[in-house]
Amino acid sequence: MNGEQMDIEYFFLMIGAVLLTGFLGRLFRQRTQIPESLLLISLGLVLGPLTGVVPGEALMEFVPVVSVAAMVTILVEAGIGFDVSALKSALETAVAFTLMVAASTTILISLLLVYVYGWPLLHAVLLGLICSGTTTITTMALLEGMKVGDKLRRLILLETIINDFTLILGTFIIVEFMKVSGFGMEAGLKTAFSELSVAIFLGLAFGFLWRRVLKDFNRERALNYISTIGFCFVLYYIAAYLGGNSIIAIFTFSLFLGNYHKIYDLIKRPIKKEERKSFQDVLDSIHSVETDFTFFIASFFFVLLGLTLNPALLQTVSVFLIGGILALILVSRLLSSQVLSWMDSYFSQYRGLITVMIPRGYVAAVLAFVPAQEGIEIPLLSDIIVVMVVVTTILAIIGSAFYARYYGRKKD
Repeated sequence: MNGEQMDIEYFFLMIGAVLLTGFLGRLFRQRTQIPESLLLISLGLVLGPLTGVVPGEALMEFVPVVSVAAMVTILVEAGIGFDVSALKSALETAVAFTLMVAASTTILISLLLVYVYGWPLLHAVLLGLICSGTTTITTMALLEGMKVGDKLRRLILLETIINDFTLILGTFIIVEFMKVSGFGMEAGLKTAFSELSVAIFLGLAFGFLWRRVLKDFNRERALNYISTIGFCFVLYYIAAYLGGNSIIAIFTFSLFLGNYHKIYDLIKRPIKKEERKSFQDVLDSIHSVETDFTFFIASFFFVLLGLTLNPALLQTVSVFLIGGILALILVSRLLSSQVLSWMDSYFSQYRGLITVMIPRGYVAAVLAFVPAQEGIEIPLLSDIIVVMVVVTTILAIIGSAFYARYYGRKKD
C-alpha cells in the first residue's frame, strides 16, 4: 500500500514538474526570447536518456496517443482562430512566400537525401516538407521588441499559420501515397482523393451540426472548448471508420467552425447581426480556455520527445546530414526572400532577418510521428526532426540577436 502511495505521489510529482517547467520556461521566454520547448525537451533528456530516472522505452507506446491529442489541439486552435478576412490584405503575399519556401525547401532537401544519402523519394520529400515550416510562438517572440514594421510582422505571422496547414495537409497526402503498395501514382491518387473527400464531407457536416449544438443548446456557454475537443476525438474515430482521413476531417471541421460567418458572407447569404454575435460569444469562450489546454498537452509532448529520444540512434545521424539540411533551409529562405523583395520592395530591407527566421516547433515535432502511427517506418525521422527543432531555434535566436544588435530595437 505504501509502495502504491509512493508511486502515485511520484506520478503527480512528475506532472507538477512538467507543468512548472513549462511555466518557468514561458517566463524565461518572455525575458530571453528562448522558447520553452527547449527547456521541456531538456527536462525529458535529463529524466530519460541521461539519468534513466524515467524509462523512455516504456513510454514509447504513449507517443502515438499524445501525438494525436497534440494534433487535435493544434488544429482546433489554429482552425478556429484563423481569421482570413482580418488579414486578407496581406494574405496573397504571405501565401506566395509560404508556398515558395515550402516548395524550394522540400525540393532541395529531397535532392540531398535521395542522391547523397540514398533515401527513398517519398521519405525524403516528407522530411523535406516537415523541415520547411516555422513555428508561430518562437518567431513572434523573436520579433518582439525589434525595430521592424507591422507589415513584416503580419507576413511572418501569416507564414507560420499557413505553413501549419500546408505541412499537415502535405504530410497526410504523402503518407497516403506511402500506404499504397508500390507507391503507384494512380492508386495513390485514388486513395488520397477518396480519403480526402470523405474527410472533408465529414468535417463540414460535423462542423455544421456542432455549431448548432453550441449556439442553440448550450445556453450557459460553459464547457464549449472541452466538449469541442471531445467531439473532435469522436470525429477522429468516425472518419477513420468510414475510410476518411481523420486529421483532415478535424482540420475541415475547425476551419468551418471558426469561419462560419465568412463562408456565408462569401456565398451572398449574410447572417443577422444578433446571430453573428451569439456564435461569436461561443468562439470567445473557446479562445479563453484553449491556450491553457494546448499548453498542457504541448508541455507533455515536448518532455515525452526528450524522454524517448535514443542517443544511440542520434549517433548514426551524420553531422554533415544535419548541417546540409540546415544549409539548404537557409538557402531556400534566402532565395524566397529575394523573390519576395522583387514582388514588394518593402521587404528588401528585411531579407537577412527573414532568412534567419527558421525555428521549427510543435507542429513539425508532432508530424514526425505521423508515419509511425500509420504503420510506416522511416528510420531516424523523429530523431532528426527533434534535433532540427533544437538547432533551428538556436540559430534563429542567434540570427535575430545579431539583427537586433546591429539594426537597433523598436522605438518606445
